Amino acid sequence: MSTFTKEELSSISLLVSQNENSRVLQNISKLSHTGSIELQSKLDDMILALSLEENKCSEKEIYDISFDYDNDSMLIIKDYIKYRIPMKFVDENKVAQYNIVDRDEEINHLESLIAETNSESDKNMMRDDLDTLNATNEEYVIGYYGTNSFLTKNGSIEEFNNACKELIDDYIMLDVKERGLMLHEIKARFINETVEVEDNEETYSFVGTVVKATENDVDGILISVLDQEGSVWDIDARYVALYP
Repeated sequence: MSTFTKEELSSISLLVSQNENSRVLQNISKLSHTGSIELQSKLDDMILALSLEENKCSEKEIYDISFDYDNDSMLIIKDYIKYRIPMKFVDENKVAQYNIVDRDEEINHLESLIAETNSESDKNMMRDDLDTLNATNEEYVIGYYGTNSFLTKNGSIEEFNNACKELIDDYIMLDVKERGLMLHEIKARFINETVEVEDNEETYSFVGTVVKATENDVDGILISVLDQEGSVWDIDARYVALYP
């Protein structure tokens, strides 16, 4: 494999093309017209190979997935942004019909179903699904909602990525009042802004200034609000709104 980049090879290809049509350059380079054509063909093959490799790399993993059992929500992470998608939106058919499931749990479930069913055709379909799960060591996989079929990174990274993208795109398109703001949206809208905090488990209602926003798998999104007495409160994002 060439150590040249595709851009470098393209530049060399241009020079060879000029050499091909110039007697003066051919005398200097000692590369004949026929030799230039042959070299040009080799360069074209190398550029094509690099282009195919780039396309292959572009289909590699770009999403991480998990599941928040405490909040019954799917977690999809892309470019350091965490999308927390409640399963209720899948149940209500408001986002793409996929769910994120624990691979080991699904293997145990399928093995039980195979042992219980009397239909050979059903057993064969379930064995195929079981093979898909056994072919990977991923902790979580994507399931087709309401079925025993699955998408894994090992099986088809392109289909896996497309499913993640569908879920995220559908979720983002939901009305903000319905889905709530995501962490990066809160940071863009709330940091250094005056907000009103509703009565909640942590504190009384007050007006203050947002100093930061964070997210974790236990508490979800927390907005740190500085009150008028100089104390900072970490408040569940649901209880914070921009001050009129």
